[in-house]
Amino acid sequence: INLKHASRELQAALKLDTVGAADYLGFATYTLRRARTTGKLAGVPPPKYRRMGRKIIYAKRWLDKWLAQFKPQSNTAQNSN
Repeated sequence: INLKHASRELQAALKLDTVGAADYLGFATYTLRRARTTGKLAGVPPPKYRRMGRKIIYAKRWLDKWLAQFKPQSNTAQNSN
């Protein structure tokens, strides 16, 4: 999707605030907020975000890119490799 030509409604739907992004990623809101100051989330740099005044915005594609760096696994027992 080329967001440049997308409707305002679609563009808005593909952007999340901190609460929505934390829910999408599976983290607590506080954890995502803290990651912006510590520079670490799940042991790696947190996803990209944009500040618009006092509001923080995460593009869904930035969150998807951040999630893509982790190997899928069915359970934590696989971490022992």
